[in-house]
Amino acid sequence: MLEKIERQSGIFGKFLYFFAGYTLTIKYILPVSWALIQRVSLTTYIYFWDAWWIAHLLVGYGLAAGKKGIWPWAFLLSAVEIIIITVKFVLYFKNPDFDFWHLNWFVNKALMLIFFWVLLAWLFKKETRKLL
Repeated sequence: MLEKIERQSGIFGKFLYFFAGYTLTIKYILPVSWALIQRVSLTTYIYFWDAWWIAHLLVGYGLAAGKKGIWPWAFLLSAVEIIIITVKFVLYFKNPDFDFWHLNWFVNKALMLIFFWVLLAWLFKKETRKLL
């Protein structure tokens, strides 16, 4: 059972690495690249600045490495992300914008919301709490 939880922890950690990279690409690298091509201000297509990708990398490392004591941080990250993304969706759906950049943002957030719900459910398994 221990090996299974360790393997799952590694998978969740690697997904957090993926989401950090995916978020940086969707929210910053592509918009800045497009702004360069369009010869407009580099921040033209960036709608919201944040550093959540850093938290994803840190918790991802803790999970991938099976670090003891990472459980509360993974729980906190999941809970806060679920709340924030849900609030953002409520605000977005009041006045949705379906341009390329907003749809990229929406897809990113939808995938992350699903991921964090699954991670939260996994974190509450008895075996997971014991290991982490």
